[in-house]
Amino acid sequence: MEQIRQMIEPLLEQAGLAVPWQVVPAAAAALLVLIIVIAVLVSRVRKLNEQLPVSHRNGSGRKALARARKLEKAEKRVPAADAYVAAGLIDPAVALYVREGRINQAADTLIKDGRVVEAANQYRVAGKWEKAGRLYRQGQSWRMAAEMFDQAGKLAEAAEAWELAGNPGEAAERFHRVGDLARAAAAFQASGDMGGFLLVFLPYWESELDRQMGALEPASYWQPTLDLALTEAEKQDNWDAAHKLASYLGRWATAGKAAEELGKWEDAKRFYQTVGDLEGVARAADHLGESEEAYRARGQAAEQAGKTDEAARFFELAGEGDKAVALYQQAEMWAEAGRVAEGLDMLEAAADAWVKAKDPSKAALMFEKLERWGDAASAYESAGDPGRAAEAFRKAERWLDAAAMAEQAGNTQAAIRDLQQQLRTHGQNREVSLRLVDLMMAEGMRGTAIGLLEPLVTMQPTTESDADVLYRYGMMLEDEGRRAEAAKAYERILAFDVSYRDAQERAQRLRNMVQLQQQQAQQQSQPSFGGGISDSTGDGGGLAAALPDMSPSGLGGGETQKIMERYVPKGELGRGGMGVVIKAHDKLLDRMIALKVVKTPGMDSAQLDRLLAEARATAKLNHPNIVQIYDVSLAQGNLLMAMEFVEGQTVKEVITSDGPVPLTALVLIFGQVAKALQAAHAQQIVHRDIKPANILWTPDKQAKITDFGLARAAQELANAQTVVVGSPYYMAPEQLMGNTMDHRVDIYALGVSMFEAATGTLPFPKGDVGYHHIHTPA
Repeated sequence: MEQIRQMIEPLLEQAGLAVPWQVVPAAAAALLVLIIVIAVLVSRVRKLNEQLPVSHRNGSGRKALARARKLEKAEKRVPAADAYVAAGLIDPAVALYVREGRINQAADTLIKDGRVVEAANQYRVAGKWEKAGRLYRQGQSWRMAAEMFDQAGKLAEAAEAWELAGNPGEAAERFHRVGDLARAAAAFQASGDMGGFLLVFLPYWESELDRQMGALEPASYWQPTLDLALTEAEKQDNWDAAHKLASYLGRWATAGKAAEELGKWEDAKRFYQTVGDLEGVARAADHLGESEEAYRARGQAAEQAGKTDEAARFFELAGEGDKAVALYQQAEMWAEAGRVAEGLDMLEAAADAWVKAKDPSKAALMFEKLERWGDAASAYESAGDPGRAAEAFRKAERWLDAAAMAEQAGNTQAAIRDLQQQLRTHGQNREVSLRLVDLMMAEGMRGTAIGLLEPLVTMQPTTESDADVLYRYGMMLEDEGRRAEAAKAYERILAFDVSYRDAQERAQRLRNMVQLQQQQAQQQSQPSFGGGISDSTGDGGGLAAALPDMSPSGLGGGETQKIMERYVPKGELGRGGMGVVIKAHDKLLDRMIALKVVKTPGMDSAQLDRLLAEARATAKLNHPNIVQIYDVSLAQGNLLMAMEFVEGQTVKEVITSDGPVPLTALVLIFGQVAKALQAAHAQQIVHRDIKPANILWTPDKQAKITDFGLARAAQELANAQTVVVGSPYYMAPEQLMGNTMDHRVDIYALGVSMFEAATGTLPFPKGDVGYHHIHTPA
């Protein structure tokens, strides 16, 4: 102690402290204690701080920690947890909250500490899926967030989370389920599920299309997706989707195929037409029952492929005959071209095709319709049909060719007529006349042949040819029994050549015969008719008495005698320039008839033969509206026609007495007349003189045409006497001009007759009637 005092006191003195030295040791001891206490406290604080986060290493934190431990020991867990939170110790706090079921507090504590995912885990464990999902989402734990949203039924949030989690397939399904079709489509596309993509994209696109009034904007944004959708629709045979998409995008070929697969044939046809797919158009048209359009499309396709013959057949089936004809011609299928062209009345094309098809008969028919008579005749000639060739040559007015064909056909009579027409139209020609003479002789028309040959016979032959003609003339006269004239002909030959054939012998023989005949004639009296036909019926002198203008001096028994005895006259019915018509009783058949006697002075035997032939042909007509001809014959050069006797009056008399005919009667009368003419024309018989005066109207309202065949008689008589005959008021222009006539002259005259009946006057009642009929419109 002393030592301590000795040490301390000097120090106190030096310091100037007047304190007892005993204070110093006590203070030192106290200081030591203080230092120890401080060290203990510092150690304790350090240990507490080590348990606390840096942010809470302060007095408050340490107090909170101490308090938390104390409360935890007292099993006051929630206050202890709160104290732990105050001390910044989250984990023990969360553990205590969880142990107490304070999940929200535990999660909130973690959230406040920034530990979102751990907070989400707490909600997940507690089954609070939506909160967990949101926290997982906040913590970018996308898969967990997606699963939690799925559990919570929050599909939109789940879809987004799945998408962020890199699982577009799951996202697409949920986007689809919540109706977010745009994102569903994108997600399906991202996942490679193109079936799902189409499933949702199509309704989305359609709804947008509707919303945007039918045109998507911006188009560039939609284009890639639409292209992709269309491609996938085709791959998947989803034709409904392909049909809609291709139609919108203008992909017409795809649209057509889709429409075809769906059975939408109208759409398919329209789309195929747009893209020019002709085979597609044809298939669609087939299903629509539009066969002609189908054929047309196939024809166009075949034509484009260069299959001309096939194209022609299709166009023909399509009803496009003109196109078919052109293609058949191009393919040189002439028979087919001719057939189709003929059916379409493409006469020029048909004629040309039949010629090239080497079918002259059909070509001739076409030329006839075209009135190319020369071509028609040549075609008939090539076809080996000389008869029809002759007819065509006549219409072409090539009379020599017509005659040659008629001869070839064995129709000598027609050949004669043709050669006569050649002479009439082109003037006399030696060769033609000689040829005509040969034909007439072959037909037994000697008298006519002689008359034709006479102008060719020169008084004095100067050439061998002249002598030949004269020799032939002499032989013809000889055959006709005209011996004196024949002898003179032979003698004229001898003046040119005394040794010409047997001309000298013939001349001598004929002279001898003529002399003998003259001697015999002197010894016989000349017979005469006198009044040899008696009236055995007491009717006033028989037929001869009824026809006082017909001299009996030339009559000579035979056929004439029989006619005179058969018919008993009962009165005259009419008289004209050509003859007379009487009412007579046919004693053989015991009936009343009308007997027409046509005087034919100046006609030669050939003309009489033709006249009789036509009258007999006319007699074959049997129609209720044509006066029936019972019999025709020649009596002393006169034509006699026994005809049906008809009570009534002519239409001309009706017009004269009553004026214009009412419409009903007009139709009744001329309707019957037209039917009668139709029947006659069908038999190649032409009346040539239709007029009201030749139409009878009976009391029982029946119209009957009379004088069939007499117009030819008038014409033959005119030719013989060089006079104009007929009724020019009713004659057709070709008849007036002397041109070739056919049945149309009757039709023309019928029209004029109807005009007169309807109006009471003629179209041209005065002036130069013929000129008016040819040049003036009625």
